[in-house]
This record gives sequence, structure tokens and C-alpha cells, in this order.
Amino acid sequence: ANKTHSEVSQGNLALAA
Repeated sequence: ANKTHSEVSQGNLALAA
């Protein structure tokens, strides 16, 4: 599935948490 900007941002925040 293609990632939207918000999906990518949420993923980055989850990885950084």
C-alpha cells in the first residue's frame, strides 16, 4: 500500500518512541 505523508510521519514517531 502507498504511504501517505501522515502515515509515514506516524510511523517515524512510533519508531522514535
